[in-house]
Amino acid sequence: MWFPAVRVMDSRCLGRVVTVADREPQRIQRRRTKGYRLPEGAVCVDRSTRWGNPFKVGALVMEPGSYASPACPYDGFMEPGTYQWTGLGGPYTYEIRRVRDAADAAALFRPYVAFHDDVYPPEEIRRDLGGRDLACWCKVGTPCHGDERIRLANGGTDA
Repeated sequence: MWFPAVRVMDSRCLGRVVTVADREPQRIQRRRTKGYRLPEGAVCVDRSTRWGNPFKVGALVMEPGSYASPACPYDGFMEPGTYQWTGLGGPYTYEIRRVRDAADAAALFRPYVAFHDDVYPPEEIRRDLGGRDLACWCKVGTPCHGDERIRLANGGTDA
């Protein structure tokens, strides 16, 4: 696997050129301050990119998703609540609800990515994100889909 050489500017290895393989990739919080730039070699994984989390706090989600899939974003006309499907493949019960908080959004993300390996192929995740720092707007230390991306990109299993 190819690891980019980057100049790391932190207290542990100030100013020396290292490969990301010399340390664990980490999640970086993006900032809106004047002059802020992403560190060299970092990849943005917020919603403006294909790597963003489709589950937004306050948005509707259908759980479980259609055809025995994990929860999925919902943009239909039905109100939040519990429903019974009796048609083809039924009967089964599903719930339409709002994503409660960042932890809920991150928890919904992991099975969604594992199920949708056609949209998020593991080999593409490893190729494009492996060994690199990932940048998102979430505060470091709080639940974030970026942590799951780091796990998958650096050899974690899909299960």
